[in-house]
Amino acid sequence: MADDAVLPILRTIQTDLAAVKRQGASHARLLEELMTEVRMVKAAVNDIADLKVSPGEIGALHYDVNRVKQGLADLQTRVEELESQRPD
Repeated sequence: MADDAVLPILRTIQTDLAAVKRQGASHARLLEELMTEVRMVKAAVNDIADLKVSPGEIGALHYDVNRVKQGLADLQTRVEELESQRPD
């Protein structure tokens, strides 16, 4: 009798864990993409250092770099939260 009550609960937990695993994989891919973008932006900023650019262009670059860095930090936090929920 108790087994009949436990099985649906276990199936629900399995379904929920599968969804968390998919979310974690999705966040990990997005995190990797953001890390690549950060490296590309850093390289572009280094290249621009050799050119004459206006203060407005520099401000726009800083804005873009900060936006990407914030997105990366947000994703790192989300991935850490998901990983902390992962069963051992």
